[in-house]
Amino acid sequence: AGAFVLLSAVSRVLGLRRVSIAAIGAAIGLLWCYGYQTVWLGPIGTISGTEQTVQAEVVSMPRLTRTGMAVDVQLEWEGRRLSCILYADESLEKVCPGDLVQCEVQIESSSLSPWDGENLFNRSNGNVLLLFGGHTRIVGHHNPDWPVRLRMWLQKRIDALYAGKPAALLQALLTGDRSGLDYTTQNALSVAGLSHVVAVSGMHVSMLLAILAVVCGGSPRMLAFLGIPVVLAFALMTGASPSV
Repeated sequence: AGAFVLLSAVSRVLGLRRVSIAAIGAAIGLLWCYGYQTVWLGPIGTISGTEQTVQAEVVSMPRLTRTGMAVDVQLEWEGRRLSCILYADESLEKVCPGDLVQCEVQIESSSLSPWDGENLFNRSNGNVLLLFGGHTRIVGHHNPDWPVRLRMWLQKRIDALYAGKPAALLQALLTGDRSGLDYTTQNALSVAGLSHVVAVSGMHVSMLLAILAVVCGGSPRMLAFLGIPVVLAFALMTGASPSV
């Protein structure tokens, strides 16, 4: 980072403005990553590998995994709100976003090792801890944030209007929830080269804006006025993935 700051200063003196801006950007990025790793994630290492009884807030619908059930949770720890994944038994089937759950878990840090694809995927999605437990109890309930409430409302409307595979496909297309897709459907999409269709991304944002453009009658100002907040709401509702 220091080298990039020096390069930025030298480039500024030489009149290389673009190089100077790029170098200072690189320096800020490196300092941000270092601070995130040492200041924010560093202390988390003290609880990795331990067994504790934890209480966390559920922020997603439960999903079936190869070893049981899993759900995204927010864990309060030393004034920090950590995004985690809780793996447990079938008791997770009854939880929904906003529930406060309690469980005795084995805590593991999601690794950045290039040899561990699943943990790298979890870390890239902001989940810093993996919680492995058994039976989970619901001990309270909070009202979830509005993006979660919007997603739950849309999912309930889809379930009320459709059933079976069409409902599961629409859930994936509109809310990013692929938990309802069975193996046959996922395999068929993969063979056809269409798996990206059910992974919410920029393609879905483009289709959403295309519909809004028709509604706005081609007015760029109206499209910007309506499109920007709608896209932000859609991104938050679907989990704010990097692809969106």
